[in-house]
Amino acid sequence: MLLTLAKVVSTRFWMPLNPAVLDPVVTSSEEVLRFEGFSSCCGVYARADFNAETFDAEIQGRGNDQRRFQYEHAIGFGAAWEQRQRTAGGRRGRGPLEPRRGNGDREKSQAAGCAWIKGFTEVQAYLPGLQPRFTLTAHDAMKFLRAMPRGGNPKQAWWLTELGRGLRLSPRAAKGTVRITGAERIRILEPLLVHGSEVRVWADDNSDVSAWEVVFPTGRFTLLISPEVARGFSGEGQMLQTIGRQSPR
Repeated sequence: MLLTLAKVVSTRFWMPLNPAVLDPVVTSSEEVLRFEGFSSCCGVYARADFNAETFDAEIQGRGNDQRRFQYEHAIGFGAAWEQRQRTAGGRRGRGPLEPRRGNGDREKSQAAGCAWIKGFTEVQAYLPGLQPRFTLTAHDAMKFLRAMPRGGNPKQAWWLTELGRGLRLSPRAAKGTVRITGAERIRILEPLLVHGSEVRVWADDNSDVSAWEVVFPTGRFTLLISPEVARGFSGEGQMLQTIGRQSPR
């Protein structure tokens, strides 16, 4: 899940206007340890949630931070995490989380960029409007992703529709379908499906935002894609419009 998150934040699905930010925001509570971030173009939001039951000890303390997490060092991050689990029994200390690179250097805190702060605000506005549309096994989801056409116009709109126990892409809208553009963006989930149990697809017809949730025994991974491949969540501005429509008290 962490490797896929690292892949998302290092990928540019569309021509970026700003330098890439490669460092996820980490949030902890008694119930969950969460890692989240955006693709370099801000058109894809990814979140990895780990249940408290995943860890051998209680998650200590609440808070959040942004940690340096360069994709080219993701393998080193994973190795360091496994070593920490073996030597510390999975306990998260009261000090800061300090993943290490493959060469032993410590990763350090990183301030969140303005685009990410705007993006997080917009994502929180979209999530309540999502409704469950499809649920399929990880195996059927894998078959769907592998059957997707490669290449083509990234701006082309497709509609997801059920096909037996799985899904297919249709060039035409119909009742109950889910609209997506830049379908290649969801292919990044493929490595997760080897270990996941099921996939849930969520959508909002009013905004054309869709979410893909891969469920694991230890947590879940969520991928939220923008309505158009050229649209980043950081530039939507819907929260400002909502605030502007409210009457002053």
